[in-house]
Amino acid sequence: MTCALLGGRELLADLARRHGVTPGETGPSRVSPVRAMRECTEIVRGLLARKLVDYQGEVFTMVESDHHSEWKTSLNFIPPRVELPIYFGVGGPKLLELAGRLADGVILTNPCTLRYLEHALVHVRRGAEAAGRSLSELTICGFQTFAVAERTEQAKEAVKEMLAAYVAHVGGKHGEALGISEQEFRSFDDALHKQGMKAAAKLVTDELIERLAITGTPEECVRKLTPFIRAGLNVPIAFHTPGPDRRRAFELIGREIVPALQKIVV
Repeated sequence: MTCALLGGRELLADLARRHGVTPGETGPSRVSPVRAMRECTEIVRGLLARKLVDYQGEVFTMVESDHHSEWKTSLNFIPPRVELPIYFGVGGPKLLELAGRLADGVILTNPCTLRYLEHALVHVRRGAEAAGRSLSELTICGFQTFAVAERTEQAKEAVKEMLAAYVAHVGGKHGEALGISEQEFRSFDDALHKQGMKAAAKLVTDELIERLAITGTPEECVRKLTPFIRAGLNVPIAFHTPGPDRRRAFELIGREIVPALQKIVV
């Protein structure tokens, strides 16, 4: 079990509302997300260790008297695990560096291309080394547009709509790092909003699938994932569309792909 902290300001504000942590005078929407994530991590770790009573940060403030906890901390239960791994779901360079400094793992956005993985690890490694840590101390996860089937074409067809949506969704923000051109982003964004998903999916070419997704037979998927494992990806996440037949896809992943990946020598 892990605790994932996502880096969006809205999610940090929601965390504050739901867990009795009130924003400081500046408010989370007007401060650095890096500072907010740092304080959030300190609060979560302090609460799990049952050592945190009051907390006064630049973003978050927590006062024990507001909670009246029977456990003498701001949790109303005893955590079954004190050292719960914390993973950061972040994408920006500064937050990736912070993850290297503080987190137990990182969850990279979809589609986690090889180019994006290598880009992200530069920043994660920099943060880890600045904190006297090694990159190997973190678990690197990546959401990947993924589909496996007995036939290659079936797997490719299964990811087209999802891939079209992601090119339109993340291409404008992380396009350069992911390897999505500005023209591709605008074409997919325009088709999606003016004509709908079916029209956007028609723009997905075999070349785009090869560049941004992991698809094919089990053997092909293993071959395509191997460079990711060797580059530092510890946990590939087959995201959203595992294949045209989900049950069969999960069987293939468990019986053929995972065992093959476990044999890869890094």
